[in-house]
Amino acid sequence: MTINHIFVWASTAKAQSLQAFYRTILKPIGYSELIRVNDGNLVGYGRSTEAVIMEDRAYGKR
Repeated sequence: MTINHIFVWASTAKAQSLQAFYRTILKPIGYSELIRVNDGNLVGYGRSTEAVIMEDRAYGKR
């Protein structure tokens, strides 16, 4: 079994710090930010397609 996508939901207060954290830890395995939607409320990291997606919980409830 392989993992295709990982979704991470974060509070508005922690979203920016978690984005910086994931950007840092995913860089060594060749992942970078591939998508940023609605002023960064939804961010996707990966190589050629998004594999790790982070969403602000407040944005996801709209």
